[in-house]
Amino acid sequence: MKLRIITILCCLSFTLMTSAQTSGGQIRRTTQRHYNTNRRVTPSQNFNRTATPTQNTTKTYTVREMVEMGQSFYDKGNYAEALNWYKKAAENGSSDAQSELGFMYLNGEGTPVDKTEGAKWLIKAGDNGDAMAQRALGYMYRNGDGVYKSELEANKWFGKATPKFYEAARSLMKSNGQAAIQLFSWVYDMRQKPHDVWSLFHIGEIYYYSLGNVDFNYKEAFNYFKMASDTGNNVATYYVGICYETGNGITKDINLAKEYYRKSGFNSLPSRDF
Repeated sequence: MKLRIITILCCLSFTLMTSAQTSGGQIRRTTQRHYNTNRRVTPSQNFNRTATPTQNTTKTYTVREMVEMGQSFYDKGNYAEALNWYKKAAENGSSDAQSELGFMYLNGEGTPVDKTEGAKWLIKAGDNGDAMAQRALGYMYRNGDGVYKSELEANKWFGKATPKFYEAARSLMKSNGQAAIQLFSWVYDMRQKPHDVWSLFHIGEIYYYSLGNVDFNYKEAFNYFKMASDTGNNVATYYVGICYETGNGITKDINLAKEYYRKSGFNSLPSRDF
């Protein structure tokens, strides 16, 4: 699952978070439905996509091949046929197919919109560990969209998805900072402590240290450190002190630097690992 999330984000990194994270340090929430964005599956294995799949064959397909057939048809815009292949794979236990099938029902791709059916398949995928399905279910239950409204259920699904996205984001910080920022913003929006606050701090790190080919931006770094500090993160509080001492991202103020150092409780530079 971790590999799958990383693969998705690496493939989509050129579209991720260009200006959404550079507006006064505030993380914007997408106005699109959360389950309708960045959900396409990139299989962790390589498959031959040169042939045009067809149902008119006596070949016996493995479950993984059924998923690949579904994606091939989806990529060609033949949603009805994609739905058919995803359903075959989903009924045989593929979490990838269950997730894709659920999203297709939710979005009316190859079938009329059926949120009840979509939720059913996303729950199956979520129970099988699919992080994208788990994230989508969290928002569905949070908003009462296609399911009954329940913050308890929302937090249950967010709680399952959050550590996966968080760890994937951590692993991308040095190699693909923009993709990591996207994932950390998702983690923050799911509001599961302590990962949400640490995500703010790590976004600040990316900007402060120019990680993962992201340009230095001390102002943005300070904004994220300050947001994390305001929620009680002592490491972030220390970094706010560093910014005030050095004048990186904020007007230099030694007195405020000392105050934030004191508030952090650290006498020396704390470890940045979490």
